[in-house]
Amino acid sequence: GYLYNMAEMLDEENPYNGGLVRDAFEETDLSLILNNSGGKYYPYLPFDKLGFALYYNKDILDAEGITPPTTLDELAAACEKLIAAGYETPLASGRDSGHLVNFIADARYRQREYDFLVQPGDAIWDESTMSANVNFKFDESDLLCDLNTIMSTERLLQYVAKNGIVTEDNIKIFEEFYKIAQYFPSNWYGADSTQAITDFETQTSPLLYQASYNAGLIYSDIKQLPKNQQFEWELFS
Repeated sequence: GYLYNMAEMLDEENPYNGGLVRDAFEETDLSLILNNSGGKYYPYLPFDKLGFALYYNKDILDAEGITPPTTLDELAAACEKLIAAGYETPLASGRDSGHLVNFIADARYRQREYDFLVQPGDAIWDESTMSANVNFKFDESDLLCDLNTIMSTERLLQYVAKNGIVTEDNIKIFEEFYKIAQYFPSNWYGADSTQAITDFETQTSPLLYQASYNAGLIYSDIKQLPKNQQFEWELFS
């Protein structure tokens, strides 16, 4: 009784755009909601999608002879070079950067994903919404191969109950995360995105890990700076 099931709301009239609320979503969006909520309810509706990007000060990287990093190891090496060049905090970051742990965990566990999917015979099995789970095979070359699959919260909890939290997989995940997190500001988890963006725009930090939708804000902010404080920057996600 603590969560409201929004399934009925999907068939209500959309007060903003006309038509039904469900018309605002792709079917794959609705499948993802079920995936993230145990396959039974619609406790939220995703009106926004969030992506993260690495922003970099092109002028500084060029001056220091650093090629823009495209892997975590390259990013760590770039941060070391920037520290040697006198940048105490090479990578601006806020609490949202904790999403990096999720990305690393996803890469670590995806090949075992079948163990955590709702299966025929489970109490919440619904053929109409979970058919993608049947005979699912992970395809490393297809990042969207599991887009319509539905996770089982019960199976995930059973795994945790059996194996605990401090597992070899989880240790490896956080070791990989630390390769980058050690270059975050010391207060990164308590800081918000505004502070991280300010550190990047003032060139205190030549690198920024932040939501990609902030690109427009950063572009506008830098254009408003005095000419001698503006700089060339780029990003990739």
